[in-house]
Amino acid sequence: HFRQHVLADLFFEQLCTAYGSKKKYGEQRRLLERRCAFHKAAYPGLSGAHAWACEALGDCHRALSAQNANGKKASFADAQRCYHEALEVLRLMFGPDHEYVTDVESKEALLEIEAIR
Repeated sequence: HFRQHVLADLFFEQLCTAYGSKKKYGEQRRLLERRCAFHKAAYPGLSGAHAWACEALGDCHRALSAQNANGKKASFADAQRCYHEALEVLRLMFGPDHEYVTDVESKEALLEIEAIR
């Protein structure tokens, strides 16, 4: 079953990248939400894959907020939630000073600045 999980995840990752490159963020968000749910169910406990999927979903929400002024507040809140969930896992796995953690913290800080604008 593990091989199926890995192949399914790689498939989701490729589709998400394709949608993002075409700026089809709504479709990308839908798949990333499924990917996050998949990781949570398939790999319970601390999972870097789940954290990075949450980070990617947060990035997508940020892109959606830039694209759609009407849903900006909701997208910012969703992005913040995703980054927070990713950070909870990454801090436990790698410690507070690791680049995986500081990269997401930087995105979270930029989100705060973007929310003010």
